[in-house]
Amino acid sequence: MANDSQTNSQVKIKRTLGSLLLAFCLLGADLAGAVDYGEPDKQKHVMASFGIASISYGAARAARFGRVSSVLMSSLLTIGIGYLKESTDPKFDHRDMQANYSGAAMGLILPLSFSF
Repeated sequence: MANDSQTNSQVKIKRTLGSLLLAFCLLGADLAGAVDYGEPDKQKHVMASFGIASISYGAARAARFGRVSSVLMSSLLTIGIGYLKESTDPKFDHRDMQANYSGAAMGLILPLSFSF
């Protein structure tokens, strides 16, 4: 019985963290419109993050991780790669990171919308 309550608590924590991370991606995705997504550089960031997020989510699900764990892992991986890329640039561009958040959110919402 203790294992069941511990498992339920872990599931609740993972769901909460997954929801918060996805909300962070969506809120950081430039809802105010400060990023010009017509710029080729921003389009590359969105597409790269979309690809990383959707592929890593699919790989995590194929490895039999749950949906919440898969969202957490792929979000952290995608944003981490974007952050490392920006850290190596001569000037850290926050708008590039917003484009990364947008791509990550889209890359996760698409498979989640199909209950994958």
